[in-house]
Amino acid sequence: MSALRNTSKEAKTSLYAVLMGDEPNIAKATAVSYLGHFVNQQTYMTTLQMLKSKDVDIRLNALTALEGFPPKYKIPPAFEALEDQRKVIRVEAARILAPYFEQITNPSQKALLKKGLDAYEQTLLFNAERTELQSALALLYLDLKQYEKAETAFKKAIEIEEAYVPAYINYADYLKDIKQEQRAFAVLNDGLKSVPDAAALHLSLGLWYVRNNQSQKAKLSLEKAASLGPNDPNIQYTYAVFISSSDTHKAISILLKQLALHSGDRRLLEALIYYYQHVDEHKKSSQMQMRLNQLND
Repeated sequence: MSALRNTSKEAKTSLYAVLMGDEPNIAKATAVSYLGHFVNQQTYMTTLQMLKSKDVDIRLNALTALEGFPPKYKIPPAFEALEDQRKVIRVEAARILAPYFEQITNPSQKALLKKGLDAYEQTLLFNAERTELQSALALLYLDLKQYEKAETAFKKAIEIEEAYVPAYINYADYLKDIKQEQRAFAVLNDGLKSVPDAAALHLSLGLWYVRNNQSQKAKLSLEKAASLGPNDPNIQYTYAVFISSSDTHKAISILLKQLALHSGDRRLLEALIYYYQHVDEHKKSSQMQMRLNQLND
């Protein structure tokens, strides 16, 4: 589990060791959820197999794993799960399929999904005093293009718990998508007033500055995010990419430090391949390519 959490190069091997071993089903269920981190034919077939397990927790986490695969692979088995005997499975399948609701043209499929989405919404509303479920409700309304309800839910989530960082980030992302950048900026700053040391909020604010061509402020925000999240590969990768245009060697140094902690992170390896080529260190670039190829085997 440590290998999986840290995106170690041994993660996939460890995952299959758990699935094929004598560990209890609760351990297998936890491991199954990581299958979607390794998107290939083998892990897809394993996920489909786990969706047929008699253990409800394994089926549930297999659905979570399914979410990591491209739409054409996850939509058909998710539709099958909408008819599972257990409500928790049907609700999770509906959540995964929610972004595709408008694209469904088959009347019977759409009716089946609508039933599942109604159940999912009612589940969230029943526990709507919990900020994370209010935030999930907002995301559901976004998928269903019910934008006023989504905004209300985002605001309610923040009202319930001012320190809940995902609500600020998801709300700001929505405002960015509808071209309301100043409102997104305000939401992120409100979040930082409540949680000043949230690395993810500094990251989002830094990316806001990048989008709005304020490079010096972007640098300060991304540096802050990097200092607050020294072991977060996503934050460190983003920071490295940002500074690479002015200091490629520093970017390489940041990426190497993260690779030592997350040896199976493909994005880190891909970036190192590119930046080593950029500074004419082709041997090191080839070494990183070999490591990436080994992960893909």
